[in-house]
Amino acid sequence: MHETLEALMERHFPAAEAGLIYSNSAQFSIQQRWCRLSPDELIVDNRDNFDQSEIQVWTPESDVETFSEHYRFRIIRPVSKSIFLLSSPLAGKVEIVIRGGSQRVAILSRSAMKLSARLINDCSLLIGENTSIMGARIFLNSSDISVGCNGLWSDEVIVQGSDQHGIVDLSTGEIINKERSSITIGRHVWLGRRSMVMKNVDIGEWPAPMG
Repeated sequence: MHETLEALMERHFPAAEAGLIYSNSAQFSIQQRWCRLSPDELIVDNRDNFDQSEIQVWTPESDVETFSEHYRFRIIRPVSKSIFLLSSPLAGKVEIVIRGGSQRVAILSRSAMKLSARLINDCSLLIGENTSIMGARIFLNSSDISVGCNGLWSDEVIVQGSDQHGIVDLSTGEIINKERSSITIGRHVWLGRRSMVMKNVDIGEWPAPMG
């Protein structure tokens, strides 16, 4: 099964801003053909044998042979319909841990990528072209995170898309911090070693647009 990147993005990430995720010197055309991988082409740690039929993983045709060298999945809770658009980085490994819910993930960068992403409940993660990540942990829990193109992250970076632990109102027993959260990191952003980006943060692009 084949689709263009443009068609896949329009269907699964209709709100994505082209100016945020695509660089002026795009690494590959949005008209490039992507193919859907079969389950036996994935490396999946699924010890409890949860149903994987709702998971779709797509990659450029040119990346099929190297895909398993860079991506590993762990499923530790039942998964609903989920879509992953993943291009293979030049170097590094990406671990995607799924703890239930319906997930949407697009990693469009072919630059070096050393990353662990943990997805709880319904989340979306979008990383634009030419962004290099030398070592990061991203935590999402009912979170939406967008990372612009041409970024550079050092190592030991943490992006915290949620509080990760509930805050309980002792008088009612209600969890008061369960609202959906988001993070946007703009184009050309440098994150130094041990940077920490918390939920509901918006970092603009650099240099700032004139006008």
